[in-house]
Amino acid sequence: MQIDAHAARFSLPPCEISHSPTLGRHANTEPRELLPISQLTANINKISSTTLLTDLKKITGFRGKLLKSFGKALKIMGDQGEIYYLSKRGLAKRIFKAFNFCGPKTDQKKLTTLLTEVLSPVRGEPVAIGKIRHIFERICSSNLFMNPTTQTFKATLSNLKLCHLETIDYDPDALEKVLQVGDIIFKKNNAQSDKIVVTAQNFFKRFNKAELRDREGFKYSHTAMYVGNGEIAESACALDGGIQVRLLKLADSRFALHPEEGEKYVITRSRDASLAERAAKVARSIVMPASPMHEKQTNSHAHKYSYFTAFSSVWHDSTFGIGAKQRYFKQYYDHKHNDMPRTFMKAKDFICSNFVAYCYQAVESQTVVPQIIGDKSGPKKASTPFEKALFRGIWARVKSYQNRQALDRLVKMKYDAKWMTPLDLRNFVVGHPELFTDKLLVRQPA
Repeated sequence: MQIDAHAARFSLPPCEISHSPTLGRHANTEPRELLPISQLTANINKISSTTLLTDLKKITGFRGKLLKSFGKALKIMGDQGEIYYLSKRGLAKRIFKAFNFCGPKTDQKKLTTLLTEVLSPVRGEPVAIGKIRHIFERICSSNLFMNPTTQTFKATLSNLKLCHLETIDYDPDALEKVLQVGDIIFKKNNAQSDKIVVTAQNFFKRFNKAELRDREGFKYSHTAMYVGNGEIAESACALDGGIQVRLLKLADSRFALHPEEGEKYVITRSRDASLAERAAKVARSIVMPASPMHEKQTNSHAHKYSYFTAFSSVWHDSTFGIGAKQRYFKQYYDHKHNDMPRTFMKAKDFICSNFVAYCYQAVESQTVVPQIIGDKSGPKKASTPFEKALFRGIWARVKSYQNRQALDRLVKMKYDAKWMTPLDLRNFVVGHPELFTDKLLVRQPA
């Protein structure tokens, strides 16, 4: 690593703690002494992933599992496939010491949590030691040595979170060129966002029965699907009274990112292109073209955004239980006969994430259900929309109970689409890399 005289003047010696009541416990009372260029260069060249990880104590057996269960250690997969554990605090302290960082303990704790999110974004999976070396090398090659403060550490680690993704600036024309039909679009906010969905998901995630895989899943506030021709399909809270389950242009201002919220888009792609294209067709069959801004919704048959589901889904169970299996059969029959999804009284309401989850599950059901019961079975004939919903609901309840084991064996989209929050859908795609993969990060232009 090369360093010049201009960089040398920013070098920092070890902190000196002052107990002055005026300056505070962590203030430096003496001026910082500048190191000679030769000494600084030697110090920086010593910082590498090898030196940072040397002699780091490996924890094994019951103690390692216990520390991991309390969130104090990371599960590591070594170069030879061996499993052991490393202390999160120990990893962070190595970096802090290497860069002479000695901020307040509260800052160190927050940065340790941030480092954990970078090293192990997916819960439950062991972290390859090679990945840790790679991340440490990226940290060592940054400009942290010039000014190792809490803010610079935070910025450096935040930039590494999605460093494995291709990153582009938000531009509708550029985005249209890289998106594929069926891509799922997740909107991610800062943890400090005052959006109620972020706050609610962060609070209720501790009660979630599904396994929380994405450590930052609660930060995702909205979900949509790209359906081709520069358009997305989404269910959104249209406060101006316009169409809520709608088709929206990428260039529409209602899809734009808001820099004050620190918003980004993470694009997730199905590994089954055919399934994704069919899911997009289902989405197109449900949505209506978005009404102009501030124009009230006039079509009474249009699907609407469900405020009740949005509010109650944050604590509902979204696992593939009895109710989910019943709905799986019903949406199979609705989609098979090209009928709009509906309840007993009206067209079905959606929220953003359960709309996307519904489309993917409805398509998969067209393959799975005929394998279980054939394609001849169906509910009693109905003469009114109410009877149709009633008879299909009863039929779906009976069939799902009779074939619950077969559903568990054959279904891949195992979730309850009705109660899927953005957090739940994000956890599902991250937890099933055999089905989905993150492809792109879209950010505000610098």
